[in-house]
Amino acid sequence: MTGTLMAERVEVLRGPASVLYGSNAMGGVMNIVTRQAKQDGVNTNIQLGAGSYGTIQTEASNQVRSGRFSSTVSAQYGGTDNHRPRMGFEQYGGYLKLGYDLSDHWNTYIDANITHFNASYPGTEDKPMYDADQWITRGIVSAALENHYGNTSGALSVYSNFGRHKIDDGTTDPATPTQRYFRSKDALTGVSLYQSIQLFEGNRVTAGVDYMHIYGNAYYTSKATGEILDTPNKQSGNDGAGHLMGKHGIIEKLREAGYKVEQIKRK
Repeated sequence: MTGTLMAERVEVLRGPASVLYGSNAMGGVMNIVTRQAKQDGVNTNIQLGAGSYGTIQTEASNQVRSGRFSSTVSAQYGGTDNHRPRMGFEQYGGYLKLGYDLSDHWNTYIDANITHFNASYPGTEDKPMYDADQWITRGIVSAALENHYGNTSGALSVYSNFGRHKIDDGTTDPATPTQRYFRSKDALTGVSLYQSIQLFEGNRVTAGVDYMHIYGNAYYTSKATGEILDTPNKQSGNDGAGHLMGKHGIIEKLREAGYKVEQIKRK
């Protein structure tokens, strides 16, 4: 998750116009646009915060711009004990982006974002839970080549979104703890190509294609030995789509129309 210091703005896109962000974003998408250095130099920010129940929030970022090259790196940590026993939460992560302007109209970048958090669920007050803990890591890496001309823009991007999960279901009797962890791994790797053009004021037409490979593996392991206890449940598949879409603003209302062809294969 991108830290708040890195966010320049948050865009909320509703409806099928968001298919340019991937074939699974048909209902809409929230796009966090990271802050970019506009002038040559080095900019460093540090943010510290603390509150009740042992709450702490820290974040640091550094941005460099030198000619056509730019870089952004940030790290964050947050945690709290919360107002009840066995309800602690901890999160930490980092973000890195390296960019280069190939010309006035073309640029390229690579970035990586990874976050890990630990959380505990205490159950309800009349039925408390013990050892209901989870450890989750999620991340994304991507690379893109973008173009920006007066009334048209587009991008070719490749990306991989991955996650690792370890969960203790917990127990209502602390004398009889669970004997296993639930674990899962997943990854979504894909490539996307789109080009958008504004034909006249208030109008925009977007055409593109995207392809994704999806993988998931869920299983249980023994707390004592770490061995796999159950047959892993593995799923994988491929998802490809092409889309052509137009939108036009009329009296402050957005009218959208689009056509999409999608092929999905699952194993």
